[in-house]
Amino acid sequence: MTVEQDNLAAKERPDDVLCRVLVADQFPLSESPAGWAHDDKAKVVPPIQHRKDRMDFSSEAIAVARDPGCARGIVAKQYHVLPDPFGRWTTMVYHVGLTPDNKAFVEIWANGVKIGRVDGRIGYAKTGPRLTQYFKFGPYRDPENFETVTKLANYVRSTSRRDVDPTGRLAPD
Repeated sequence: MTVEQDNLAAKERPDDVLCRVLVADQFPLSESPAGWAHDDKAKVVPPIQHRKDRMDFSSEAIAVARDPGCARGIVAKQYHVLPDPFGRWTTMVYHVGLTPDNKAFVEIWANGVKIGRVDGRIGYAKTGPRLTQYFKFGPYRDPENFETVTKLANYVRSTSRRDVDPTGRLAPD
């Protein structure tokens, strides 16, 4: 899972205007830089070229990215890795609070386990070609040699936690 923000880092190209920030993955964030630059016309540069075998860590361990890349004013904390989604349903819950004052946040749960939280500057200034912000969901991923399909069921969006998680089991505190 990624969020995007304006690229405030030194740019290799003038069109590197956005920074994609990795906030949840099937691998520890400590194996990746926090952010990498991209634009809509270029291929996204994967955060790392070679990954180690999947690593699990205890709920007491918090993984953070090994370097900030282009990410600025944002901190992603990972409590668990995302579960393998292939061949099974995965229940995802997102708690999103977007504000223009660098106090935005996103919390992520998968199958009732808290995966991570990102705090800080999320999104981009309302100037130039990026005038609106939106939530986008799909099988976006690093380039792979296979196809994927995403199916949605029981999609709920609300300003009330009770509407999304009436039993408190999908996103426990």
